[in-house]
Amino acid sequence: RPGLALTGLALTIALFAAALGAGFLAYIGLPFALDSNAYAAVVGSLALCLGLHVLLALGAAAFAIARVLAVGMTREHSLAVRVAALFAFYTILQGVIVYAVFYLSPDVTG
Repeated sequence: RPGLALTGLALTIALFAAALGAGFLAYIGLPFALDSNAYAAVVGSLALCLGLHVLLALGAAAFAIARVLAVGMTREHSLAVRVAALFAFYTILQGVIVYAVFYLSPDVTG
C-alpha cells in the first residue's frame, strides 16, 4: 500500500527532524564542558552518535519516499521502505538507551 508507506515515511521524517532539533538544543545547553570529565565525554560521544544515526534514518526515509514515488510500491520494490523502517526502529531503540544513560544513570549512581 503506497499511501500508507508514504504517510509513515513522512511521519518518520517529521518526528526525527523534531528529535534532531530537540537533541541539538539539549546538546548545546549542556551545563558542563565535554572535556571536563569522563561522564561528560561519554554524554558528548553518545549524543553525537545518536545524532548521526538520526541523520542516517532521515536520509533512508527520504530515499524510500523517492523510491516509492519513482517506481511505486510492489513486493519487488519494497526493500527501501523495509530497510528505512528497520533502521528507524533501531534508531528509536538507541535513543531510548541513550536517554536512559543521560537521565537515569546519574540518579542510580548518585
